Amino acid sequence: MLAVATTLKDVQDQLRCDLGPLGHVVGAYLTVRMQPPQLHIWTLLDSRDEQTEAALAAAECRLMASFRGIGFDFTTVHLQGRDPRQFIPEGAYPVKVTHPAVLQFFHDAITAQAHARA
Repeated sequence: MLAVATTLKDVQDQLRCDLGPLGHVVGAYLTVRMQPPQLHIWTLLDSRDEQTEAALAAAECRLMASFRGIGFDFTTVHLQGRDPRQFIPEGAYPVKVTHPAVLQFFHDAITAQAHARA
């Protein structure tokens, strides 16, 4: 299990590095599926932007090349004014969060987890 957690952190770190400078990316997170093992990367864009989409595709390719033993599934959502919370599945791990509603979603999720443990 430690190797899985380490790999998950490594994937998150690489994504943060690659997606950090992309201003149109207002949210990115991942979910884990165990059967079959797969990481699903979700990226929220505030609007359509060719440069951002090309940089995102390059980041996804680098990720697959860096972690060849992992199955990936990528979903990109162009928000175009829609509420981003409708696109965040339960159990998602945050990678990049700049949109206030996405930030609030993850803040609420962390708070709920803390209360559940108490």
